[in-house]
Amino acid sequence: MKTPFYNAKIIFRILAIHFFAIVAIGLSFYYNLQFVCSLLYLCIMVIELRNSECNSLTACYALNAIWQFPALFFSVVICLDLSLGSISDNAIFLLQFWNTPIYPWLVLLDMPIGGYSAHYYALLLWPWISIPIFSFCMRFRKTNPLLIS
Repeated sequence: MKTPFYNAKIIFRILAIHFFAIVAIGLSFYYNLQFVCSLLYLCIMVIELRNSECNSLTACYALNAIWQFPALFFSVVICLDLSLGSISDNAIFLLQFWNTPIYPWLVLLDMPIGGYSAHYYALLLWPWISIPIFSFCMRFRKTNPLLIS
């Protein structure tokens, strides 16, 4: 049975995994294991999201949007060139920091496009792309066919 705070519990667990992954992948650069740790992070997130019970696709999108809100906010600040004081000056750094768990894969996109590296554009697009991907993982999880309830 779900409690009223069930969605908050899911968000807390996802954010906890995300913050621990930021630290772990940041430290793994020293030993050159960032790709392994990033892949492990993605697998853990997919498993965690598939185990969460999300009733509707809208609820799945909402949970993922709350999880990715910092990245969404910073990508909007960068794309619209908003002047919000020191936030807009550091927005690209904060976006890179939030996306540290998948940043090793984005850096592989090293071709120049329009004066910027392709990983810059991938960094701006990742929050918008990740919400449908992870919502799909939440919504279409495997269920046990033996449990009929």
